[in-house]
Amino acid sequence: MLKAIKDDGVQAFSNVDDRFTTSISFDDALSGFGGGKDTSAKYDLEGNIVGYQVRAKSVSADSVYKFRIKEEWLFNKRDGKTYVRILGIAPLFKYVTSDGYVMDNSEHAVFWIYYPDLRKTLVRNRINNPLKLGGSLTWEEVFENRLFESTIIKSSLDAENGYNNSPLTQEQAGVIEKQLGRLSDRLWNNSN
Repeated sequence: MLKAIKDDGVQAFSNVDDRFTTSISFDDALSGFGGGKDTSAKYDLEGNIVGYQVRAKSVSADSVYKFRIKEEWLFNKRDGKTYVRILGIAPLFKYVTSDGYVMDNSEHAVFWIYYPDLRKTLVRNRINNPLKLGGSLTWEEVFENRLFESTIIKSSLDAENGYNNSPLTQEQAGVIEKQLGRLSDRLWNNSN
């Protein structure tokens, strides 16, 4: 994602909300991971400080284990099918103190990317297919074919259901999943 922002001109958006309203720079996106610039001392052979050097902090791709995905679920009455469209994707990161302690319950979206803009990059990046020995697939295939596990944490149905907390509890997410599953059942029961 960082490569897409830096090299492919994909726009990153602030993590303040998931509406893609506040664009941010590559440096802002990088600093969300704890990247950015750092100043370190330069030493001579006797161990004396002879100056300072500004360096880029390293960002490990291995530090991202989860992504938050914003989707739109659409039900087409004409063909009785539910379609899922990915709108945005955000890497999730936990706050780490300067001594390396990972803070509990600190998982947050670092930045958002509008998914349709990211697709051209995802199509070019292949990964090993865990289901097929020696096979590979693209990141775009992973997302488009929903080859991932997910949990609903927010829904536009929240107010209708009386859910005001974010993230939703597991029970509340289950109710919404059942509602989405019943969309096609309602159509077929009404037409008979």
